Amino acid sequence: MRSQIASLSTGKVLQTDQVASTGGEPTTLAELGAALVHDTTVFGPTGPLLGSRYRLEVTPTTGRLSYTSVAADVRKYFMPVRPYTVAVRFLHSGRYGGDSADPRLMSSFLGSDYLVRGHRKDMNYCLPDAARACGDDLIGHRLAVGNVEIRVPFWGIMSRELEYAPLPVDLFAFADGGMVWSDLRGPARISSIGAGVRTNLAGFPIEVGATRVADGPKPRWQFDFGLRVGF
Repeated sequence: MRSQIASLSTGKVLQTDQVASTGGEPTTLAELGAALVHDTTVFGPTGPLLGSRYRLEVTPTTGRLSYTSVAADVRKYFMPVRPYTVAVRFLHSGRYGGDSADPRLMSSFLGSDYLVRGHRKDMNYCLPDAARACGDDLIGHRLAVGNVEIRVPFWGIMSRELEYAPLPVDLFAFADGGMVWSDLRGPARISSIGAGVRTNLAGFPIEVGATRVADGPKPRWQFDFGLRVGF
């Protein structure tokens, strides 16, 4: 594994070393899961417009460790005023039970653009600050995330219709928030807001936007570019 020494005042990496480390004693596990899945969404060129979808999953695990994994992904899309779509998403992932916090099990990381946009750099630059969550603070075995986004086709703003010619373009504004926690540590929270443009070029979804990170080591606006559709 890689070990780094960084300055407390600037965050600059001063030294990087490769060190050997064991992964802990091996263990044997068996698991069996079941999921309830529902999907009635109606898609546009860059993401869902109407409907709902969810996946609720429970996976008990037994063996030398005993715990239960729970996952929930619930999304709702509605159009209060044509052609504006409001998209809402709630995510939860966690392990529960006696061995849920065992260090040999993989932790969840909240600072992913898929969960809360704008925090992908927070693992590399993190000054000690009890009021701001970043770095290892964003790791735990339970997390919950909420996302809200407003979408509208650029060509349909004036006509109030779902128009996408001559090029499919959606404008969007969003607010993201989430928290991560474990049995050994209290919750850490992060959030962000932003806006941008999505388009679809011959089947390739492209997103360009600006994100305001409200938490972390350096609250700031930042440019964002990605190949992704709306959640």
